[in-house]
Amino acid sequence: TMTAFRSHSELAYARMGLAFVVACLIGLIIYATVKKSPIRLNVQRETGEAHQNNSRGGKIAAVFVHTSDEFFEMGKYLIIGCLLTAGIQTFMVQDSLAAIGAKPLGSYFFMMGLAFVLSLCSTSDAFVASTFVHSFPSGALLAFMVFGPMLDFKNSLMLLSLFKTKFALYLFFLIFASVFVGAVFMSLWL
Repeated sequence: TMTAFRSHSELAYARMGLAFVVACLIGLIIYATVKKSPIRLNVQRETGEAHQNNSRGGKIAAVFVHTSDEFFEMGKYLIIGCLLTAGIQTFMVQDSLAAIGAKPLGSYFFMMGLAFVLSLCSTSDAFVASTFVHSFPSGALLAFMVFGPMLDFKNSLMLLSLFKTKFALYLFFLIFASVFVGAVFMSLWL
């Protein structure tokens, strides 16, 4: 982030601070409000059965079995998400961005939506955000850089497969609301 925003280093510090505050806040809210396990029942059973079966083969064998299970279980969501986001990136119209960036709160929603759809890794999203420095306010860029690594299309598919739908939607709302409010609040100092 510092490399991407050499002339706006305050955005790098704001990103680090906002991400830390949002993560802690969401952790505390979930700790206080969620009493039952949010993991899907079939995932709990598979994990328990795998643990029982792997205890005979040793810990190293259990690591390899668990790794391969995770790879094939979550890999399909990652591949589907990558295919969809690559298609969206290829066919997205770039000319209308300036009009959207001029709207105060609309720019936040747009940049957070773009972060969700593009599903970039947390290192490359800073370079993508830096291309919008003259089109969007700093708070919207901050929202893009914090929201994308926390919740994007690929992560949503994986979270929905692992957690109960009600909990996943609750988590999505908490992430969206806290990043949005935090980015708007931080924009007062940027």
